[in-house]
Amino acid sequence: KVINKRLKKVSKKNKIYKKNSLSLEERNFSIELLKKNCSLFNYGPTGNKKDAVFNGIDDPGAHGLAFLLDQVKRKDSDIKILASGQGADEIMSNISSYNFGKPNPKIFPENLEDVFPWENFYFGTQSSYLSKEESISGGFGIEGIYPFLDREVVQEYLWLLPELKNEEFKSPIVNFLKKNKYPYRKSNTLFHKNVSVKSGFNA
Repeated sequence: KVINKRLKKVSKKNKIYKKNSLSLEERNFSIELLKKNCSLFNYGPTGNKKDAVFNGIDDPGAHGLAFLLDQVKRKDSDIKILASGQGADEIMSNISSYNFGKPNPKIFPENLEDVFPWENFYFGTQSSYLSKEESISGGFGIEGIYPFLDREVVQEYLWLLPELKNEEFKSPIVNFLKKNKYPYRKSNTLFHKNVSVKSGFNA
C-alpha cells in the first residue's frame, strides 16, 4: 500500500517496473541469472569468505533484484544506473535487526566514540549487502550508486545531536518523508513509541 501510494506521486514520464512477488519458476530463473551473470557473493561479519554464514545466491532479495534488472534491461537497454537504498539501515538505524551477532547501538550516546564504529558501519551487513548490489548490478552492466553512503551524508548524520539521532527510527529519513508529504508507515517497538518504517528504496 505504501509503495502504491508513492507511485501515484511519481511523474507519469517515468517508466515503472514493479513486481509484488516471484513465482517458483521466476525465482529459479533468477537463480540461473545470478549464476550466469554475477560474481559469487556471501554474507558474514567480516566480508571474508572464510567467515561467511550465508550464501548470497540463497537470498530472496538477490533473486528479486536480478529479476527486476533483467526485466528492465530487456525493456530499456539505455538504463545504466541503479540508485540503491543500501546503507540507511547500517548507518542510521539504532534497532537494526540485520546483523551477524553485533547489532547497531540501541541508543546513540553523547560521545559517539563509545560505540563507533559499530560492526555494520563498515563490515557486517554493510559489506555483505554492498557485495550483493555490486555483483548483481555489475552483472547486468549497470552502475550501482548509494546516496545514503555519500561521504557528506554520513558525516552530517554522525554530527547530529544524539537526541536527534534517537528521536525516531532513522530520524533524518523520517523528517524528509514528512516534510515532502511522502507516504510511509509507522509501527510500535520497544525503543520508540512511534517508529516510522521506510519501504522500497531501490530505483
